[in-house]
Amino acid sequence: MKLKLSMAAALLLAGTNAFALENVKYNGEAKLWYQSSETATADMFDHATNSLGHAAIKLGMTADAKKNVQLGIEMTGLTTLGLENNLVGGVSSGRTFSKGEDTLDGAAVTDAQRWFSKAYIALKGDKNTLKVGRQALKTPLAFTEGWAAGANTFEAVVDVYKMSKDATFVGAYVGKSNATPSATGATWVHNYNGEFQSFLNGAYMFAGHHKFGESTKANWYAYDLISVANAVWVDAEYKPKDGLYAGLQYSQIAAKITGETDSDMMAVKVGTNVAGWDASFAYSQVGEGTYNFANKATNDKTMVYTGQLSIFADGTNVAANDTTAMKVQFVKKSKEGTFNLLKLAYTTAENSGNGTAANAYDLTALDLVAKTKVGAVDLLTILTQATKEMASGAKPIDHTTLRVIGSLKF
Repeated sequence: MKLKLSMAAALLLAGTNAFALENVKYNGEAKLWYQSSETATADMFDHATNSLGHAAIKLGMTADAKKNVQLGIEMTGLTTLGLENNLVGGVSSGRTFSKGEDTLDGAAVTDAQRWFSKAYIALKGDKNTLKVGRQALKTPLAFTEGWAAGANTFEAVVDVYKMSKDATFVGAYVGKSNATPSATGATWVHNYNGEFQSFLNGAYMFAGHHKFGESTKANWYAYDLISVANAVWVDAEYKPKDGLYAGLQYSQIAAKITGETDSDMMAVKVGTNVAGWDASFAYSQVGEGTYNFANKATNDKTMVYTGQLSIFADGTNVAANDTTAMKVQFVKKSKEGTFNLLKLAYTTAENSGNGTAANAYDLTALDLVAKTKVGAVDLLTILTQATKEMASGAKPIDHTTLRVIGSLKF
């Protein structure tokens, strides 16, 4: 795979003194991503489109251009390594947008992709940091997804003001995204070659992050999705070192477009430690309306409690309009032993159709997740059994899916 860099970018990555850069730090990651599903029409490990494969490499650098001025750059490259010839029938991410095909590249694209996923300048003061350019975001309704071989990022201006150790305020304008939301829930993650386009004709965001003692924190977000809607999101969590903990989420999206209707979401979570395992129960309710509560950049993943860290029980289904969902989860983390993380989760979702009975469905998903380390390689394995049954009896999801991701960070 050839990564074509401009002369300026090559000099930057080389840390040349021509720019008087100081405190130069490099980072990188090589990733091999594989997934296969057993369905009604395909067997596990078939070489058809039920099996996906991708290799990725990220090369990044941060450096101080002068006092309180930091530069950051990251390049992402994706390639199939020829896996589509005999092992898989598609790839994990990258819509063929700039080729004009408007399809998933699992059906067509086999060539390499490369783009600058980050390129920013950060101005740092005692309490204030202004970051301008391509960057990752982590907010409830617009965020970077890292589950695929490639990730989506944004072109934005973000100002972070740390008023005290217990209060931080954020203001942002998001102009572009390299993902295109899918109305059908197809997982496009990012456009082909990471092509950046307007994000909902621009969006403003304001947020506050607050801590109350050692155990309680609360966050609020206000969005102005300029041509689409206004939105608010609030969440709070009480989590002592031991004993019972609880969390609450609420969000509302108010339509600006004639003919579209408002939507709201409420979710709760409770949990405790049982024999070294974090055991929790989550419940969510999304009302009727035009908007779901998935990531507005991709229309795929979600930060709603019941839809986090699952292949199929995610924003596409759990955070859909007119849906009630429940999730029981057991998680064990360890710095010693064979596994760094073990997780078992069972999720159910009932959708009432959002005013159209034929759109109603029931979803169940069982997720088993394990993280371990093989030498210097981090290995993530996910085994999922999921079924989605429509009111008609059709089952668009009836899969047993295995996903394996090997990652070497350097």
